[in-house]
Amino acid sequence: MNRVHSNGQPVHFFPRSALGRRNSRIRIMRLVFHRYSRSCVRSSLCVLTLIALASSISCSRSTGTVGAVPVTGVVTYQEKPVEGAVVVFGLGDGAQGRSASGVTNSSGKFQLMTAAPGDGAMPGTYAVFITKTEYVNLPTEAEREEYKRINGAGAEPPVELRHLLPERYCKRDTSGLTAEVSLGKSNTFKFELVD
Repeated sequence: MNRVHSNGQPVHFFPRSALGRRNSRIRIMRLVFHRYSRSCVRSSLCVLTLIALASSISCSRSTGTVGAVPVTGVVTYQEKPVEGAVVVFGLGDGAQGRSASGVTNSSGKFQLMTAAPGDGAMPGTYAVFITKTEYVNLPTEAEREEYKRINGAGAEPPVELRHLLPERYCKRDTSGLTAEVSLGKSNTFKFELVD
């Protein structure tokens, strides 16, 4: 038996025994869809989408590395704070876990992260390396286009990278810096770099 809803859409009724459980769910969904206007369904979908989005945002804020402890510190070079240096707490030989990193601010201070900003590092012994670089003699847009014309569309001209801190600090084998991150202690480190 077919009926027409007040909005002109057909409403289908089927005997429940002929449909089975799955088809009865489909019938109920059809009834709900036809009973409410499309704008109502759209607004409901919008609300559900916003709720899902809010849940994912709140969950992502709380995600981090389970067991990590906050780690902060200061980097100085020639007794002055270093801004924009990348500080990496790398795993020692045979260590398990993950590395952590941070970038220094204008005061030379950094806060480590492993998976989420500020989550810190896992307890353990780390080899520390610190680097700050800048590109010099960057090609102009015209020079880049000319280089691509000569060497192929995907080619990029070589650029020069200059280290603003002694290079030995950016290599794990030569930095000489280590840190022991401990559970239940203040994990604040000061790295005083010299020539």
